[in-house]
Amino acid sequence: MMPRMNRPRRASRVRAGLPAVLLVAALVAAIPADSQAASDPAAIALADQVAEAMGGRDAWEKTRFLSFDFVGSRRDTVVSRRSLAWDKDTDKIFIGVKDGKGVDWKVWTDLAHKEGVVLKDGAPADSATKKAWLDRAYAVWINDTYWLLMPIKLRDPGVNLKAAGPDSTGKAHVLELSFDGVGLTPGDRYRVHVDDASKLVTGWEMLLQSSKDGLWMPVLWTDWTQVGDVKLPTRRHIPKDQVVLTFENLKTARSAPAGALDPPAGR
Repeated sequence: MMPRMNRPRRASRVRAGLPAVLLVAALVAAIPADSQAASDPAAIALADQVAEAMGGRDAWEKTRFLSFDFVGSRRDTVVSRRSLAWDKDTDKIFIGVKDGKGVDWKVWTDLAHKEGVVLKDGAPADSATKKAWLDRAYAVWINDTYWLLMPIKLRDPGVNLKAAGPDSTGKAHVLELSFDGVGLTPGDRYRVHVDDASKLVTGWEMLLQSSKDGLWMPVLWTDWTQVGDVKLPTRRHIPKDQVVLTFENLKTARSAPAGALDPPAGR
């Protein structure tokens, strides 16, 4: 398994219409017990409670395949939709998306994103376009899986956690996230809100290192759903920008379906 970065950065928009607040961060499947020496014990304990409420780390380890459509809407109008599949055992990924001009792109690659197959409206892309889309598919995987899986990643190596006490509602506690020089934008910061009763994440506030106004942006996390062995939140709401992000056709499995990550024969 290749090493994976832990930090978000801004993602390029595949289609126009969404604000440039979609983050990217990579996943770390294995989480060493001593990976968070800079985190305080109360924060680590709360992060472990979140993981347990989601089904437990063992359930996440048993989950070896994910697929979903990542859909962005603004003012109730869908402006972006892309499909993703990931085989955790092989690190193979598939990305399918239509760009702003209606061109249909399909990419089969892996997390090394050096080789793969890229189809433009069903035909092989030229070499320069292929390279660009192999890289873009990797960035999409980073972005979309982080939006889906952040709560199970609270104890990733390089993530520093601080317990910040109850939030303004008095019904949740806040975990402050900073990063130990890892990933693409280590200056990004987050405040993750954890419900006291359910121990599930109800939202986060984010302050990106590229922010020009220095204001925290709240994002609500809702619609927690049991999907296979794990519980995942399937809706995000960004009130400031009137944006809703949803995970549709979300599926998990303990192994990838046969051929799920294979390009068409002859491609």
